Amino acid sequence: MSPASSPRAALIMLLLIGAVALLVQRTEAAHGFVADEEQRLNLLKPHRSGSLHHRVARDVTSFIRGVQWSPIGGRSARSPLPASKAGTKAAAPVTLPALTKRAHNVGSGPIVLKSKKKIFIPKFTYDGAGPDVYFLVGKGAKVTHTGATKIPTPTGEVKIKKGYTGQDITLTLPGSLTFNDVDWFAVYCITYQENFGDVRIPKNLHLPNA
Repeated sequence: MSPASSPRAALIMLLLIGAVALLVQRTEAAHGFVADEEQRLNLLKPHRSGSLHHRVARDVTSFIRGVQWSPIGGRSARSPLPASKAGTKAAAPVTLPALTKRAHNVGSGPIVLKSKKKIFIPKFTYDGAGPDVYFLVGKGAKVTHTGATKIPTPTGEVKIKKGYTGQDITLTLPGSLTFNDVDWFAVYCITYQENFGDVRIPKNLHLPNA
């Protein structure tokens, strides 16, 4: 090979290498691989804990809005590692309105569902005069003791035996029951079948486990 043709051969070789690399990237992108902002499909380094961020190329940012999950895996892997959902909200407490004021001075501040089983009732009031009163949760549009579940008081008793004058209280659902299983929470007198105050529980809650 003449000296003049050597640089030309080297240039052709570089162009071929670049073309092959571009073809590989496009092929992998077509199969769901996402390049970073420098158009690289990099291997992940060892990662033990903490958040993992991947800055994608600008030409796929509009496409990301339609993505519902993002797995991590190798080219030769038969199945990816567990996928993380894109756009899924993290589990968090949910704030509800205050108890409705129906009877016996029942009231509160805005109620907070702290977890799937715990409800926080700030500034809870009740005159203590009802004969057979309980914290109840149940299903359906109507608040009733039929089919409802009694929630123990903060002191562990089932029946509410005393009045409250603005204390903050936290209650825990019994057994395996969660707030995803019920439609309402109420302060209720079973003897007179009277709802002293209640709040509705929204559907499809994403509450913390504990």
